[in-house]
Amino acid sequence: MLCVLLISLLFGKIFKLSYSNKNILLGVFVSFITLSFFSYPLQYAPIWLLLSYFILVLFAEKLPNKKILLMVKISIIGFCLGGIIFFSFRMYYEMEWKETAVKSLQGKTNQMLPKYEKLYPHLKNNSLYLYNYGAELNALKKYTKSIAILNECQKGYNDYDLQMLLADNFYHIGDTTKAIKTYEYAKNMIPCRFLPLYRQFEIYKENENTIRAIEIAKEIVDKQVKIKSSTVNSIIIHAENYLNENAKE
Repeated sequence: MLCVLLISLLFGKIFKLSYSNKNILLGVFVSFITLSFFSYPLQYAPIWLLLSYFILVLFAEKLPNKKILLMVKISIIGFCLGGIIFFSFRMYYEMEWKETAVKSLQGKTNQMLPKYEKLYPHLKNNSLYLYNYGAELNALKKYTKSIAILNECQKGYNDYDLQMLLADNFYHIGDTTKAIKTYEYAKNMIPCRFLPLYRQFEIYKENENTIRAIEIAKEIVDKQVKIKSSTVNSIIIHAENYLNENAKE
């Protein structure tokens, strides 16, 4: 509600402007809002620079005299210079991370773990780094640590793959209740996917919860296939075989 009110006030402020910058400001603001529906715009340095320009132009006419306007401009230049220094360091650490991730993909995950740990203080606010770090910890079977890192990650970035990783971690530490709940969450994120259902089905089978396993198996068999693949075919056949086995009993 507060966001809607703020957006409405800013739109009102823009439309009241009488000079040529109105169209530029409107374009910047609409672009920012549109990007917000599909990404996390405040994670990118250029967006912060655009917003600084947006705020300066939007409120410049309210400044009482040229001295204050000059001070504001100097402050923004200082802010931009500070941002350049900050993001230069950030770029260095991200390049280190890229090199580490590439070596990890080459099969050196175990050797790269100390580097991931070393980069953590510098990149702990980078959601993509946290996701990558959490995934590598999962691959090394360090499930508890992976859960902690992925929980940090989902504060700023959350998608189907992250939830699937979390669910796998919960399963391997023996918390099947959380695993099932997280697989359900992943399924709701992308309803056409079969894997979250199949993982739940497997957990219920392992825990000898035949009633729930049969329910999930039926859901798998009745589910519409949008993209055919060998993995999906294998999941459906597995579910059908399970239903046939239990129908005989």
